Amino acid sequence: MVQKIKLEFPDGKKKEFKFGITGLDVAKSIGPRLAKDALALKVNGKTLELDVPIEENAKIKILTWDSIDGKKALWHTAAHILNEAVQTIFPNALPTIGPPIENGFYFDFDVDTPFTPADLKKIEEKMKDIIAKKVVIKRKVVSKKEGLKLFVKNKYKKELIEEFSKDKKNLTVYFTGKFFDLCKGGHVNDTSKIKAVKLLKTGGAYWKGSEKNKMLQRIYGLAFPQQKELDEFL
Repeated sequence: MVQKIKLEFPDGKKKEFKFGITGLDVAKSIGPRLAKDALALKVNGKTLELDVPIEENAKIKILTWDSIDGKKALWHTAAHILNEAVQTIFPNALPTIGPPIENGFYFDFDVDTPFTPADLKKIEEKMKDIIAKKVVIKRKVVSKKEGLKLFVKNKYKKELIEEFSKDKKNLTVYFTGKFFDLCKGGHVNDTSKIKAVKLLKTGGAYWKGSEKNKMLQRIYGLAFPQQKELDEFL
């Protein structure tokens, strides 16, 4: 017998689906337009990728660009792409954290010298190259030991792993091509969902916001699912 789960939608309606169904398949069952516009999925208040299987009864919401959570899923993915672009151009840069924020995203790096406007231009072009390749975002669950091995050369990530592992048995790592980052998740499935990106500025930021810690270099950016929206913003 195929196991069933019951999903509740924002309007209060409930429907049964097969155990392990993905958010994308739920969106397809509602309609092709929603499946096309879907960016991520909210399950019991947690934002997940559309390809993550749903294995419990849950309240769900298909996230699109019309919602702040949908925007943040796109921006969160763009932050990972920014990380990859910086590491490609500046191999010695140590990535720290890169979250979505209220209006866009940022990523902090430990680098020897501050980024220049010319650097930002190069990084932005590299991001566009990565986006054009339609790289699939892959999620992997790892143990603390595996995580420490993956980030053996990054003291910031190791510090975060030690903190996170106090409350969690396992951690999640997300891959964009050969690049990877420690992350709780909440992204779009692949880079093709991003149609336009713009790096706005760079500046200093202390690790964990404390002046007792090292000054890092922060890059701010925005990303959009349509080029016309970036044009309007500019």
